[in-house]
Amino acid sequence: MKFTNTEKSSLFGYLSTLSVLSLLVSGAVVEVNNANALLRREGSDKGPFQGDATFYNVEMGVTSCGFKKTNKDYVGAMNAPQYGEHDNPNNAEVCNKCVLIKHNDKSVKVTIVDKCPECEFGSIDLSPAAFKELAPESAGRIKMEWDYVKC
Repeated sequence: MKFTNTEKSSLFGYLSTLSVLSLLVSGAVVEVNNANALLRREGSDKGPFQGDATFYNVEMGVTSCGFKKTNKDYVGAMNAPQYGEHDNPNNAEVCNKCVLIKHNDKSVKVTIVDKCPECEFGSIDLSPAAFKELAPESAGRIKMEWDYVKC
């Protein structure tokens, strides 16, 4: 089969376009796979989540979400990876959301009002009152599981 120069040029252009489209599609698939791998590695954006529960002095000032709370309130500070980075931390999506934390046969519902910069993914720093619902303060750090719930 013989092709004219015009036909060859058209055929080459067509094949080049298909090659570029193929590369774009495969690149998009790689990006989606990379994003999915990242979500799996970090524990996904859907709970339940596992991590450590600790406690801190909530009364040290205004929280990252812009609230003034006491150590008697049932509140918590979300770990930095799940709190996220924001120009104005008061606008974090987790601010004022509720989570149910479970440890052994005990549970407590807290409102997220702060950010815990040192906490690893899945961990939450609690007010002393909330922590005491799960374990004595002398425990210091406990393993727990949590998920978002309606406030």
